[in-house]
Amino acid sequence: HGGREAFVRTAVRWPDGSETHELAPHVVADGPGATLLQLLLLLTVPLLLSLVADALLSVALPRLVWPVRKVFYTLRGEQLGVLRFVVLDAAIASSSTSPRLDGDEQRLRGANSYWLSNADWRTIWQEVRRLHVDAARLRSIRAKVLLVLGAAVVSVMVAAALGALGMFHTGARRIIGGIIGCGAAAAVLFLVIAGLVGWFTQRCGTACAERLVARLEGRAECSAAWSPEGDAAQQLMLTVRQLPQGKHTHPEE
Repeated sequence: HGGREAFVRTAVRWPDGSETHELAPHVVADGPGATLLQLLLLLTVPLLLSLVADALLSVALPRLVWPVRKVFYTLRGEQLGVLRFVVLDAAIASSSTSPRLDGDEQRLRGANSYWLSNADWRTIWQEVRRLHVDAARLRSIRAKVLLVLGAAVVSVMVAAALGALGMFHTGARRIIGGIIGCGAAAAVLFLVIAGLVGWFTQRCGTACAERLVARLEGRAECSAAWSPEGDAAQQLMLTVRQLPQGKHTHPEE
């Protein structure tokens, strides 16, 4: 609908695990009467008895020990094979809060069950919670550093304003000059520290994504990043995206 295209790929998986993507038309039959049954089916075509033969197939053919299953996977409103976790919300950055999955978890579990097992989900949540604790702690440290930075900038501004008034004697002006110099140096120092803490937070996200790729055995690509600056809510997002078959990565390479 609306110009969208859907592509369906089918395959038969055999008991030994191998798959056949292109099957030649044939009758799957078991037992000594298989050859005779094929001949009878061929005779029904010119006699216009195909519908009758189709109705009798379920009675004539024995059940196989393995079923042929047709499963179609789709997910309305969301991209199949992609999971997004809100690891940390900058507005309420705290280790006491919990990370959350973007979407209904039960619905996403069912839709992605073809490539993610329950054990895989436990692995993902373990890494997400670990990243949440680390990122919340670093975010709290950065907030305190920025608070001290703001206090240093304010002290410099106040001292500069007092010095500009010229109402103090020489000794007081020297003290004011020292306050301005120390405040400016402290502001630069804490600005550098805040930048380093932010870098460590991003590095924790990258390390989490790399661990998750390894634990999922290269079946997915993972990335962690903060939402764009223009967004109203600054959030640390972890994205897990299924890799197409044949493009799986191998951590050991």
